[in-house]
Amino acid sequence: MKSMKKIVKEYFLLKNTFNPQIARNKLFEKIWGRLSNIPLLRDKITNFYYRKHETILEYLENEFEYFLKNYLYDEEIKFVNSNSKIIFSMWIQGEENAPKIVQKTIESQRSYAKRYGYQYVLLDENNLFNYIDLPEIIIEKYKSGIIDFIKFSDIVRVTLLAKYGGVWLDSTIYIETSKKLEYLENDFYTIRLKDEEKIPKFVPKGRWTGFCLAGKQNFILFRFLRDFQIEYFKRFNVAIDYFLIDYLIELAYRKINSVNKSINENSETNPELVFLATNMSRKYNDHDWKEVLKNTSLFKCTYKVKINSNEGTYFNKIIDK
Repeated sequence: MKSMKKIVKEYFLLKNTFNPQIARNKLFEKIWGRLSNIPLLRDKITNFYYRKHETILEYLENEFEYFLKNYLYDEEIKFVNSNSKIIFSMWIQGEENAPKIVQKTIESQRSYAKRYGYQYVLLDENNLFNYIDLPEIIIEKYKSGIIDFIKFSDIVRVTLLAKYGGVWLDSTIYIETSKKLEYLENDFYTIRLKDEEKIPKFVPKGRWTGFCLAGKQNFILFRFLRDFQIEYFKRFNVAIDYFLIDYLIELAYRKINSVNKSINENSETNPELVFLATNMSRKYNDHDWKEVLKNTSLFKCTYKVKINSNEGTYFNKIIDK
């Protein structure tokens, strides 16, 4: 009963804030999501998500027509650094309060930074605003809960990258430190997923991942995402979708030639990105791990599932070493 009330409440919130079609799509998505493993329905589900994505993109284009038409896409901006040697991550409650798996992934990031000459900055509620400035209305909406932490984090990461350049890694990214990752110093980098992971439910279709972004200071994509999100949340108190930032990247991909080119030219790396997430509690196999490391150094982990940390598991051998 509680879940039904929540669904109905969400439907009317989206309907009243945006339009009935966006609200209906969200409602239907809950149904289609439960049927996604049925092969006979795959094409119908793919078509549904295509229509859902286009409906949201069309709404954003219309609602923010003035912003999109007048944005300084080609503004000449001085690049102080091609790509700063700085890695940012964030655990807002403070590292000491993070789950053990997150403490270990942060430790791996810090070790990589030290080994290859990067400055490492772990942000929390005490130091965040030493590095960025945001409009007061955005800060107030975050503190009051209108902007949830996920959306706030999306604003923070692109604001940092626009200002400093460098690398953003979610705190749940584990880095194998045995070799330097040259692509982290490209003018633009993100993890491009394998073909089988290009799920139609998600706007990127494998072309980018928000949890790993890197690039040069003032890169147009980072500036555009920073400014669009700020403009959005000045006007709205509700995110049109959980993955709002992906829709904004898609708009940038379609409208900004340099962004389109950078994303298209970004080659596939780290194909075994989720290997540790799916094998953390399983028995460690040295041969398999060495095979994985031939082409993968960044691993997306999770603290949301129970992990078997017994001796001999991947967690014990790799993470808790």
